[in-house]
Amino acid sequence: MPGRGQIVFRGTKNSRSLLPPGPLSEVAGMTSPEHEVQIWDELAQGQIDVKTLSWPDIVGISGLSTSHFGAFRVAKLARELGKPVVAGGMHVTGLYFEGNGEELLAHYDAIVVGRLTRRLWAEVIEDLSRGNSQRVYQADDDDPWEFVVPPHNLIDPKHYYFPALRSSAGCPYGCDFCTVNLVCSKLQVKPYDILKRELELLPELEILRGVRMPFVDCADSFGVDYRHTLEVVLPLYSASGRRWFTEITIRNLMGIGNNRKSLVGPMADAGCRYVYIGIESIHQRVGAKSPERKIVEQAIKDTHKAGLIVMGSLILDITGDETKESIKETVKWVIDQGLDLVQYSLVAALPGSALRRRMLKEGRIIISNCELLCGAWPTVEHPILSPEQRIELLRYAYYRTYSVSGIAKRILGHTNRPLNLFANNVIRGMAHRWWGKVGYEHWLATRNLDG
Repeated sequence: MPGRGQIVFRGTKNSRSLLPPGPLSEVAGMTSPEHEVQIWDELAQGQIDVKTLSWPDIVGISGLSTSHFGAFRVAKLARELGKPVVAGGMHVTGLYFEGNGEELLAHYDAIVVGRLTRRLWAEVIEDLSRGNSQRVYQADDDDPWEFVVPPHNLIDPKHYYFPALRSSAGCPYGCDFCTVNLVCSKLQVKPYDILKRELELLPELEILRGVRMPFVDCADSFGVDYRHTLEVVLPLYSASGRRWFTEITIRNLMGIGNNRKSLVGPMADAGCRYVYIGIESIHQRVGAKSPERKIVEQAIKDTHKAGLIVMGSLILDITGDETKESIKETVKWVIDQGLDLVQYSLVAALPGSALRRRMLKEGRIIISNCELLCGAWPTVEHPILSPEQRIELLRYAYYRTYSVSGIAKRILGHTNRPLNLFANNVIRGMAHRWWGKVGYEHWLATRNLDG
């Protein structure tokens, strides 16, 4: 898994990454036992070197859009060593569907588009081993979805804060800014036996001596299958005796629609201690999963009442109608509602997303550098706010929310205050280190870098 190729912020890198690279572990789980697999995550382990790349017969690459040029760098180094290179994942798939296949194949010997299956992966490995691979591989429509038990022992836990798994894959909502549907647009739930086995193998991490870190369920859409969640996932998590957290839509959390009930209580009883909710905007509904503001506010109250820490995400330029005043109102709302932690971002026009297709058609994409698609930088033209204004408003949002008074007002009176205070101070420090080093000039200088 490559890191960034062009942009390195010295002094901002932690010694650990939040989560291990789950997709690479799943690829390893699909690999025949006759092959030996090694996983290298540059985001946690630093740049891969020639010695490490000299070991494998085949190099596989998957990464984030922000690792676009980092992936090209790794591929170049591997091919100079005579190693065939195959790449896949949502970023590669999105670029391919946008008609950029030739650019990708100038760097890789082959690419995998969309989801991976055991049959397809075995075919890729065999073809590359023989030196007669196809250029593009894609699973057949009738190939069944497959879950595997990832070999977590291939991941060194000392590089990460939290262990992770996922109880389901795919998302039916199809938000404009999301690319999950490129790999799986229909919900797929992990069978009981596979999830139980993975829980048994999932490592436990201690950042502080004697303090076990919760694991993360990275399901693309936790709780969509209400029955599977209640009858399979929550009983297994409860029986494990471990704390955990997950990202969940407010609709699923509150049990909106189809005679469902709120999952707040059952999740808390099963050991959940944190929930991450996608709010995106308090002024307009964003996508099919977005409820009205009053439901969001009730969800925050209910989760706090159950003793859970609530984390939320807001995209400050998602609707196109935002002003300086409305963004400052959003920040005030976050503080008033007592969101324990919040992630602010600017909309990232990810390759393959419906948003990007619409922005390309309208001529509103304002960067060509994929390494800026991390949510920290303007990527599309905004009808009201300039790029410089949006960068400064994002800075304002973090500084105000994580000011001493902002932290105190949000977490006083809530449960888990020591942990809450610790987490808020960590983000406060990260925000000041980040925004103390970069700004509009950086965006202006790097937005059109292309390799």
